[in-house]
Amino acid sequence: MIQVLHRFITAVLLCSAAVSATAYAAEQQADPYHVDWKEPQTRRIEVQRPPTMETWGVVKQGDVQTKFLRSIPYLYSSYELHEIHKDGKVEYLFHVQGEYGSDGTVPRLTIGTKEDTAFELTPVAAADLKTIPSKDYTDYWYYAGDLSRWTALEESAKKGKVNAYFYYSPNSKGSRDEISPLVKRIPRWLTLPVAECNAYGPMYSVFYPGMPAKELRDAIAYRSNAHYDSGRAKTSNKYVFSDVGNLPSFALHPSWSMAEVHYVTFREEPAGTWVNWDYWGASSGNIHPLDTISYITQAVYADLYPTKYYGFTLKGHAEKQSWVIDTVDTKQHPELTAMSPGDVIKSLNGIPVDGYPKYVAEYLMYYSALGDLDLVLESPKTGLYEVTVRSMIHLPLPAIDYAAYNEKSKLRYTRKTINEFRLDGAVPFEIFDPLGNPAAHVESPRTDWILEHFHTERPHTMPLGKYFAATAPQY
Repeated sequence: MIQVLHRFITAVLLCSAAVSATAYAAEQQADPYHVDWKEPQTRRIEVQRPPTMETWGVVKQGDVQTKFLRSIPYLYSSYELHEIHKDGKVEYLFHVQGEYGSDGTVPRLTIGTKEDTAFELTPVAAADLKTIPSKDYTDYWYYAGDLSRWTALEESAKKGKVNAYFYYSPNSKGSRDEISPLVKRIPRWLTLPVAECNAYGPMYSVFYPGMPAKELRDAIAYRSNAHYDSGRAKTSNKYVFSDVGNLPSFALHPSWSMAEVHYVTFREEPAGTWVNWDYWGASSGNIHPLDTISYITQAVYADLYPTKYYGFTLKGHAEKQSWVIDTVDTKQHPELTAMSPGDVIKSLNGIPVDGYPKYVAEYLMYYSALGDLDLVLESPKTGLYEVTVRSMIHLPLPAIDYAAYNEKSKLRYTRKTINEFRLDGAVPFEIFDPLGNPAAHVESPRTDWILEHFHTERPHTMPLGKYFAATAPQY
């Protein structure tokens, strides 16, 4: 009997061990829908947008890549070295920017530790520059010349002894600015391949087809405030409107955080306008800055264009690295009956998404040409399942007269000096590819990769909200 019992216990233990081993193996088996969040090359390092004394990175404008090194030794001025990659060639330019005005004269410039031994830089001819002059700031561009002369100053730069000497007339004494913080970093910066530098660009970019920049600025300003039904603003943020560098722009503090600065620029192209959004400073409350931006840009997009309605929302803040279902509308979308709050989206149209930030999903649902979505989800109770979500079209309401409502809310446009406009006091007006197309869209490392990564494009649409009658049908 004891022998039988012993055999029975042994069998049970062996069976338990086998079951445990099987379970363990199952746990260790890679989830076919799971991937670690590997950012595409254009996003490989967190983007530095807050103003810093020294910044470097790579900017992408179409087929042109500009590797730059920037130093801001004084408020409202900056010094930059640009390495421009275009058409298989590389060119080096030195850029000086100040907030003061200019009569158009480009000063003679030398670089060195003493005036009598400094080397001279050749200015770029005005006819070769494609930049638009502005009375808000002054830009001087020079060919960097023999880079070995710059690297030879590394040790002197470490001791704070390298200066830029400016001569505004032939017989004048040179004015001196120390540029050691920039120069001491040049040798290391030169060795960095473009592929290993930080991607640099706006924090968030959205393209609005068929919209002029100034009209779009009115729309963004309007939706940045909460409004009563009459259109009058419930809150009036402290806006500073300006056309810095002939580029419509504005800055604002969200009403819940005066320490948080949002800075928006509008780059108009023949087909429409890019809204480029940056933010910095200490955020407060429970609202992530990207959620603020998403709300405003999505509201304006829904005002103007047909938008897709998929019948579900996601939990968490914009950078939550999981697409967790929050709400489900089964009335409009009966195909979602299997979907429940708490389920996690694992793939979209065959592309794994586990670990991707939430804002990526919302960007796709608003600003892409995707139609129906083939989703693989995971339920905590039943495991993996598949759903095809239908794309319903939400038509815009009749156009809003944004300018009139902004006037009613006393959000009037006022020109300010660049000192007052730059709320942080140190961010220069950024210019890249001055010999090519400096007005071209600067790609956002956070958002411009999304549509290509998910094999889609921007929707082919126009701002129908400007033309719809008051009886426009809603989905």
